[in-house]
Amino acid sequence: MYDLEFYERAAKSWPSFCRYRPLAVVAEDAKILMNFLDAAIIVKKENRIILKISQSQRSNMHNIIIVITMIIITSMLSSCGQQSNVSNQNKKTNHESDITVVEAGGYHSVALKKDGTVWSWGRNNVGQLGDGLSIDRFEPSKINGLENIIALSGKVDHTLAVTKEGQVWAWGYNPDGRIDGRDEVHPTPVLIQGLDDIVSVSAGGSFSLALDKHGTVWSWGSNLYGQLGNGNGNGNGEDNPLPRKIISIHDIVQIEAGGDFALALSKDGTVWAWGRNSFNQLGNGSDKDETKPIKVPNLKVIKVSAGDNHSIALAKDGLVWSWGYNSNGQIGDGTANVYAEDGSLQSNHNKGKPIKIKGLKDIQAVEGGFNHSIALAKDGGVWTWGWNEYGQLGNGTNKDQLTPVKLNGISDIHILNTGYYHTIALGSNALAYSWGDNTYGQVGTSAIDRMIIADPINIKF
Repeated sequence: MYDLEFYERAAKSWPSFCRYRPLAVVAEDAKILMNFLDAAIIVKKENRIILKISQSQRSNMHNIIIVITMIIITSMLSSCGQQSNVSNQNKKTNHESDITVVEAGGYHSVALKKDGTVWSWGRNNVGQLGDGLSIDRFEPSKINGLENIIALSGKVDHTLAVTKEGQVWAWGYNPDGRIDGRDEVHPTPVLIQGLDDIVSVSAGGSFSLALDKHGTVWSWGSNLYGQLGNGNGNGNGEDNPLPRKIISIHDIVQIEAGGDFALALSKDGTVWAWGRNSFNQLGNGSDKDETKPIKVPNLKVIKVSAGDNHSIALAKDGLVWSWGYNSNGQIGDGTANVYAEDGSLQSNHNKGKPIKIKGLKDIQAVEGGFNHSIALAKDGGVWTWGWNEYGQLGNGTNKDQLTPVKLNGISDIHILNTGYYHTIALGSNALAYSWGDNTYGQVGTSAIDRMIIADPINIKF
């Protein structure tokens, strides 16, 4: 018979450098083994591990549960040992690579190399990795058949890629025509018909955008909230699997697809927004969806980024503006929405119009994640704020941050990108770093590290 008290004693002597400390191994009237396996979620919320053993299952599953307990404790110990000194680890493992672009999707990641090849890793249940399989990968793997790629965009579970000839390839989940009008899943890249002279793309939560060399925006996929910008939507807009021009805007230099809304930046610094607006993500002071592009008032900027339901913009003077959903402080003004136990909203701190974020200056790039935000300073420093349950802020904790805080341990960064619960950064030396949720290997470490990576680590290619 196994001695449960042994594991309680082990919990008390947990290494001091380990961020997530187990509380105990306890027996209680709980559900079944799956509840036990959900301990990792409790780790992320409580900074501790509670291992639940169902009384009804102890007689038949006792040995199995104890074995799993030992595996979890062993893997956590191993992970803590690996992360006890992240900066030293990076000094030992850093090596030159030739990465030029990194993209964090929902639970997967992609990278572009100088030779035009694309590499992917993370979750692969609906073809997100483009390798023709359905197996998650914990380290980057080359996608066969893609050549001469110059731009990438990955969102929840599909990815878009642009060739130097101006064509667009796509792969992943396709229930609403965000890739094309054919199969529900595309496990390998397919060529998008009807697009030429494309220079950039942006993958949204359920739709896709492309920008051609003439400054024209193309859209396709779900149109439930009018996110295709063609005048239809508001609950009855039909999905459109074929790319079509958004005819009401011109001279566009940047496109950004959010969860169910979109932003576009014109040559003169005007920001256009359309689609879902229930969280004020369009920045016009309303919560009414817009099926055609509208101007964000009183704003002239040089870059924009669309999170899931919030927006960020960078002005020419290096200052940052944000608006929209503020569930976890992702707006960066020191506030966050307050919710009751039943999930109802008690105090609304969403921002209907752009506000200037205090404490940020000399910024060169901004990115909006699911419910967190990041900014890249001109000196290569990284600032993060918002939701941090999965360590996606990279500050060594899992506590939300309501105002921007500068990260320690990484510098000289020149590209940033955010996924649902993880973040990727690319240094000027072409080294790729990542942090956050690694449940499916999307952070880019080996399978034993199925946990929160709360500090930046180097991705090995």
